[in-house]
Amino acid sequence: MKKNVSILFSVLFLVALLIYSFYYYQQADDAKKEVNKMEQKVELKNNTIKELKIEKQTYEKYSEQSKKEQKAKTKAYQDSKAIVKQLNENENVLHAFFDYTNQDERLNVLKEYVQSDLLDSMKQAKSDSEQQQATSHLEGSQVYYSKTEKGFSTLNVINVSIESENHEDVVTMLAHFNYTEENGVYKITQSKFTEY
Repeated sequence: MKKNVSILFSVLFLVALLIYSFYYYQQADDAKKEVNKMEQKVELKNNTIKELKIEKQTYEKYSEQSKKEQKAKTKAYQDSKAIVKQLNENENVLHAFFDYTNQDERLNVLKEYVQSDLLDSMKQAKSDSEQQQATSHLEGSQVYYSKTEKGFSTLNVINVSIESENHEDVVTMLAHFNYTEENGVYKITQSKFTEY
């Protein structure tokens, strides 16, 4: 009987040990599954972070390109406004040179547009020439524009009617002007006229 009790006790102990082992094995398996789920979540978050970093880099790249494009558009707009202003200045210069009733009036108007050295040489040329009275009127012009290092340059094809001593001629000529900026104002530093 002692033998039966000890066998029974041993069997019960083994069954209890198996149940206990199965329970902890099940717990370990559940914990392993939970760890796997958490690892998957961490991997998913890491992938999301990588995607967000890539999106951020793409956004920054396009944002930088957009800023550069905006700067280029702003500069182009400012340049176009400057060119319009310069061409208007050139138009005023053409009228100052070719719309006058006498030479003194013409030189007085040109003070605003011509650099002082060039104006002095023009006054000298006037005093060396004949003192006949002449009137002039600008009939039309075409302008060709180019930018220079310190300003801009224009080549103007102009038609001018000139009347002197009751005689009137319509003359076509080229007028080439080099402008340089001086205290925020563009003034002519060189001029050349060619009649054809």
